Amino acid sequence: MPPPQTLRKAYVGPAQSLRRVWRVGDSVPVTVSLPAPYVDALDELVRRGVYRSRSEAIREAIRELLKRGFPDLYQELVGGEG
Repeated sequence: MPPPQTLRKAYVGPAQSLRRVWRVGDSVPVTVSLPAPYVDALDELVRRGVYRSRSEAIREAIRELLKRGFPDLYQELVGGEG
C-alpha cells in the first residue's frame, strides 16, 4: 500500500493517475459526514440484512450513481467492473 501522501495525491490528480494507482477492489478509508436520518436508514438496511455493512451500502450507492448518472466516468475509472 502506498504511503499516505501518495494516496492523497492520487485522489486529487486526474482520473488517469487514479487508474494507475488503484484497481477495482482496492479500498481506501474515507471519512464522510451524513445527516442522522441517513445513518439510521443505513443501519436499518444492515439490520434487515440487505447489506452486510454501512460501507457495502455506500459502495453500492456510489457504484449505481456512477453507472446511471455518469456512465462515461464509470467506464473510464472502473472499466465496467464491479
